[in-house]
Amino acid sequence: MRTLADLEKYATAAEPYVIVVAAAITMDPKGKEIKVASDKTIVGPVGADTGVTCPYAAS
Repeated sequence: MRTLADLEKYATAAEPYVIVVAAAITMDPKGKEIKVASDKTIVGPVGADTGVTCPYAAS
């Protein structure tokens, strides 16, 4: 998934999903909150070459 619309669609759905984010997603407005429904796993690339960082990610 690469768009905010897709992230919102699957994150708020009633069905369980593993959501794979393939790129950085621009939030508009910045800081917009998405209420993630239950039974979701969200994964994506993390690291210096992706522009996405996480202090808890395994090196």
